[in-house]
Amino acid sequence: MVEETVKNKVVDEYIRYLSENTHGEQAYQYSYTLRKFMNNTFFKDSISGSVDSLYNEKSFLIYDVTEQQYCNEVKTRCDNMAAYRTNVLLKEITGKKVLEGVYK
Repeated sequence: MVEETVKNKVVDEYIRYLSENTHGEQAYQYSYTLRKFMNNTFFKDSISGSVDSLYNEKSFLIYDVTEQQYCNEVKTRCDNMAAYRTNVLLKEITGKKVLEGVYK
């Protein structure tokens, strides 16, 4: 029971932080750790049930603009991690890379 509570608090804290911050070493470490946790059945269900809060405008710019406006906006507002996540989602939806050359 204590392990379950601690696990949920850790996952919730990482996801809360990432839903508010996409830049910096801390965000990178939390994102990397959550990704590693997904390979662990102890953490997987807790993470899967909590990730919806990561789909927000800080992580994915979501409003009605042209593809060129979108690419320019991503270049100015997103770090590489946010731009990459956005491109992965757009590729899944559209079948093509929309943000080619936006991130390194």
